[in-house]
Formats: sequence, structure tokens, C-alpha cells
Amino acid sequence: MGEAVSKAEADRQAQAAQQMVAMVSLFFTGRQPGVIGCTLAELMAIFLGNHKIPNDPERERDLRTKLMARWCETVWQLVAEHEGKGAVKQ
Repeated sequence: MGEAVSKAEADRQAQAAQQMVAMVSLFFTGRQPGVIGCTLAELMAIFLGNHKIPNDPERERDLRTKLMARWCETVWQLVAEHEGKGAVKQ
């Protein structure tokens, strides 16, 4: 799927991602939920579209389905955390 990166490069990318999330959070503040949702849907489509398994559409679809399910679990955990509940919503 992608080339392995060194720990230093992974740390650099993680720090850059944190900075980007902080900037996006500021941009989203006060925006309508529909605007935010459309933006996140587009980003998720790009994320899933970059997970390819050449010449094996069935495995590729399975991978993307699993990634989406894991993504949803993570989002619910973050919602609970942001709401101060500390538990996954059902």
C-alpha cells in the first residue's frame, strides 16, 4: 500500500498532521454541520480511494469496508471523549 517510513519521518508526518488538524478545527468553528460533513466526506473518499489492491477488486472492497468500519469506531470514541463520557456510543 505504501512504502515504510522511518520513525523520524513518521513522527514528522504526525506532527504536521496535528498542526493541520488544529488549523482545520479553527476553520470549522462556527460552520454549519453540512459544510463540515461534506468536507469530511470528501476527505474520507480520498483516504479510501488511496487504498488500492491492484487486480483484486474484491479484496480492495473488503479492505475499504474494514477501514471504514474501523474509522467509524474511532470517530465514536472521539465523540465520547469530546463529550466527556469516555465511552463508545452505540
